[in-house]
Amino acid sequence: MKSTTATASELLTEQDRLTAELAALEEAIDDADTDLIDAERLTREADHTRNQTLGRLNNRRATDPDAAAEIRRTEEGWREAGAEERRRLEALAALRQRREAIREALSALAGGSLPEIQAADRLAREARETVARLQALIDERRASLAEHGSDPLAELDAERARLLAAVALGESDPAALEEIEHRRLDALEHARQLDDQRARETALVQGLQERLRAAQIHADMLEAVHHQAVVLYLKDERSRAAIAYAQAAETLFERFGEVIGFQRVLSGLDPSADLRGEGETGHELRIPPVNLGAAKALDLWDAGDFRANATAAVRARLLDQGVRLGAASGV
Repeated sequence: MKSTTATASELLTEQDRLTAELAALEEAIDDADTDLIDAERLTREADHTRNQTLGRLNNRRATDPDAAAEIRRTEEGWREAGAEERRRLEALAALRQRREAIREALSALAGGSLPEIQAADRLAREARETVARLQALIDERRASLAEHGSDPLAELDAERARLLAAVALGESDPAALEEIEHRRLDALEHARQLDDQRARETALVQGLQERLRAAQIHADMLEAVHHQAVVLYLKDERSRAAIAYAQAAETLFERFGEVIGFQRVLSGLDPSADLRGEGETGHELRIPPVNLGAAKALDLWDAGDFRANATAAVRARLLDQGVRLGAASGV
């Protein structure tokens, strides 16, 4: 997991590129799956046509040029259909291989394991703390600027104007002007110092705001990295759980098939040995499907063919074990 600002930016750019390519590949794989299904159907149709043609014309191929030519055309179509099916199968395999390579690249970029998620979370948390610290400093300096209050020089200038008018009208001693002038000089110096302080505070706030903007960008990048790492981790965990689910479901289905198979074989030998008084069973078993793109869709359904095949498998196993069964046993 890389942690510098520049690296985080580059990392997210590469993640965006790979994610977009992955999305495009998912669509291409769906299309290739459909194409392969069509190609498989055409191969089956070509094989059926070939078998029909051979059955119809095989006895005439040696003596009838037209029959031989039709057989050659039919076999050529069958070979072309098979070649097209293989080509589409290879194209689909290549797309899936590229998808896995992209997934591995994304996993290497953003992580996906718990330690990598924890590292990404720590970096993002530190970045958020930096943002919060900078914002608190800005708020503090802005409050300091607002505390300076009214300008004392303005008040002295107003007092000085009133005194000058009073002296001009003979209502006040001109000597009083000297004292207010001294006070005004002190106020001018104080005002200058306040102006300098305000300028420094304003410049400090501007500098802190620039740092805040950069820190916020950095924090957003690291949050995105952490988000991507969590997403990849959850996808991996979901895939693991789906695989475990499929394996458990298939095992359950196999055991259920054994129950059905043994019951059917047993019913042929002992009709009174019904399963819980319901014949073989009064219920069908269906497992909810799981489909994760490239993963095989799980859609197990206890249909008639399943029961017949399960019974045949049980009979074959018993016969392999040397258990002699009567003709009435099984279906």
